[in-house]
Amino acid sequence: NNKRNYNYLYFNEEGEWKTNGEYMEFNQLYFTDDSNSGDGLQSIYFSINGGPPSAELIVDNVDFRQVHTPIAPKEGYCGSKNFAKNGDAETGNTQKWKNVFGNTLEAVTPGYGDESKYAFKASDRPMWFSGMFQFIEHGCMEVGSKMRFRAKFRLYDQTTGAGITTCNPKTTVGRLCPFIYLRTTKPKEDGTGDKDHYHHIQGFDMEWNPDGWNILNQIVEIDEKLGGPTVKGAAIFFLGGPANSVLMVDDILVEYLDPWEIPTASPTGTATPTSAPTEYCDRNWAGNSIGDFEGGSKHGFFGFGGEMDLVTPGYGGSNYAARLYNRPPLWGFGAFLWVIDHSCVEESSTWHFSFQAKLYDSNTGKAVTNCSPHTTQGTDFVMNCPYVRLVTRHGRFNVF
Repeated sequence: NNKRNYNYLYFNEEGEWKTNGEYMEFNQLYFTDDSNSGDGLQSIYFSINGGPPSAELIVDNVDFRQVHTPIAPKEGYCGSKNFAKNGDAETGNTQKWKNVFGNTLEAVTPGYGDESKYAFKASDRPMWFSGMFQFIEHGCMEVGSKMRFRAKFRLYDQTTGAGITTCNPKTTVGRLCPFIYLRTTKPKEDGTGDKDHYHHIQGFDMEWNPDGWNILNQIVEIDEKLGGPTVKGAAIFFLGGPANSVLMVDDILVEYLDPWEIPTASPTGTATPTSAPTEYCDRNWAGNSIGDFEGGSKHGFFGFGGEMDLVTPGYGGSNYAARLYNRPPLWGFGAFLWVIDHSCVEESSTWHFSFQAKLYDSNTGKAVTNCSPHTTQGTDFVMNCPYVRLVTRHGRFNVF
């Protein structure tokens, strides 16, 4: 099977794209299985692409390696943050959130417990399946892991302002009460496309107060339907309540109760490796002085479309970073490219990818501003950001 498979990793960064010319951090995990590793894999390479036409792409500290340290139940990347960005609306806007089925979505005061605070307000809702949603990171959704979903809700009639009294949280899968949908996207078993999987999260133990705030606090165990190495995307939806009701949401928390860390090298510390690294395979496959270009040469990587050189200073005041310029006026062309020895890609292995990047307009010399890292994958805004493309023959990576 000589078919090429193209797989993409996108920015999933706290904060917005830095328009002042500073570097942004790219940090992603992905995993292999019997479909993208082992004897059936014929070749693999990865590239760093992205940016609008006429943009110069600058990268530094490229690191791409297999992680041999086992998953550990301690504080780290998956256990150190709220995966719902702008969960308390204290930015004073709806940044990171989108409406569902065209309803109005805004940040208003007062929020929960303090009139100086903001909360989210979803109004002009024609049905229970309208409200707000956000894409979240999905690289931590291991089968068996536990996630906590916590939020505060209010419901009232948009016309009269009266609190909604028809909510009964103890009803099985009730939709007249506020609830959360966790949605994950995975490939269909027959290979004909992707399928969305929904999990209904409802506060069955909640005593409903129609005239005040109500707290939902539920723990969900990620099962094989929701999680695992083939998950391609995840989102959280805040919905529920009768037609013409206003849904208020505040203090959203999405966290992992079984955290695990992302090692930045392999093996690390005294942890017991899950596989035996060899001197040849246990490396940063970005090469070139461990991907930081401090050797002052372009050895170890290629430019695919456009011209390539080294510029100074690099990230953090280092000596060099790599620059790609005079790129074709298409987002898919003009990239840094690295080739990996496919014999080192082990089945059921974990890989870690990180680098710093920034974009400049070659005509004006100013930083690119129309990158939106959190926009839905596949849109022009995403392709205007740096991203990673992995290309394999006879197998593919599941990208997280």
